Amino acid sequence: MLEKYRYLGDPSKQDYYYGDIRHFYVRYIACSVSYPENHAKKWTREEEDSLLDMINFEYSVNQIANDLERHPRSIVAKIALVFDDRDIQTRLYDSKVFDVAVISLICC
Repeated sequence: MLEKYRYLGDPSKQDYYYGDIRHFYVRYIACSVSYPENHAKKWTREEEDSLLDMINFEYSVNQIANDLERHPRSIVAKIALVFDDRDIQTRLYDSKVFDVAVISLICC
């Protein structure tokens, strides 16, 4: 189970972070790594619905990641969970296919 932390220093970052305390430190205290806005946050139902819509509208992994403000590998992992198929994750983890429409890769 992931630990839950809340950053209180900057009002624009009043959110929860789930993960290791070292990563929390790097992200919020040291500010030495630039992550997408929703990095390490739990997925909402709206985000999951948007993900499915974007797949149907032939978005690529990179386009979905940009729109949902998440890392492309996070998108790939979520797609594998939604479709309950770890083979999808193996096929999509190659960054060469991040700019190909996801639906064309999962329907194979």
